[in-house]
Amino acid sequence: MDTKLIKFFNKHHIEIPEIKYIKRENGKTNIFLIDGRIIDTFTPLKAILDELPVQEFLNVNKGIALSTSKIYSVKDDLYTMEDGMVFKGRARLPRTVKYEQEKKYNKSKNRQALSIDYQCSIFDHCPLPFLLIGMEYDGNGSGMNGVIHYINDAFLERTEYTQQELLNQPLSSFSIPTKIMIAIADTALNGGQKWIQAPLIEEEVLCYQPREDFCALVAAKKRSE
Repeated sequence: MDTKLIKFFNKHHIEIPEIKYIKRENGKTNIFLIDGRIIDTFTPLKAILDELPVQEFLNVNKGIALSTSKIYSVKDDLYTMEDGMVFKGRARLPRTVKYEQEKKYNKSKNRQALSIDYQCSIFDHCPLPFLLIGMEYDGNGSGMNGVIHYINDAFLERTEYTQQELLNQPLSSFSIPTKIMIAIADTALNGGQKWIQAPLIEEEVLCYQPREDFCALVAAKKRSE
């Protein structure tokens, strides 16, 4: 880091992890910190940004740089920060770049996925086959696909695959009938429950929505009518 900038940061007790965002306005560069302080300087935003870790700050628009760790979500060129502030990003970003940013910075979705994956650990030793599938957007923008988030040992034993070959893989990577794919997507997105032929194994399973955008499959015994 530039010597003058180091002295400036030290003088004002600025730690890089404590920066939320930096804005250029009224001829000054304002540094917003998590403790509520706003430190201003005549040093150009670009000069400061050039000295900060590239992966930790995102220049979303002219005169605006955001700490990537403080971004809560990205949607339709709008960047929402953890403190509730919303910034307008560049509208002309390529669709693939927008998709990658939304996928990377949407913490609410990421936390939801991590939370439900963790909760599924209670099925680790369950004797009934259990599979969790989450609906996600394809990176090429062609639509949604089901991705395998969790598979327990009982389900795995009935397949010809290893856990490494299945986890985090899209269902489209396997030879699964279209009607089964549609049933899983419908349940994950719209709720309800239904009995379907399980993907990957020769067994009928109960398909239900444990949480929005997720579908769980469990080989429970079907009750007689």
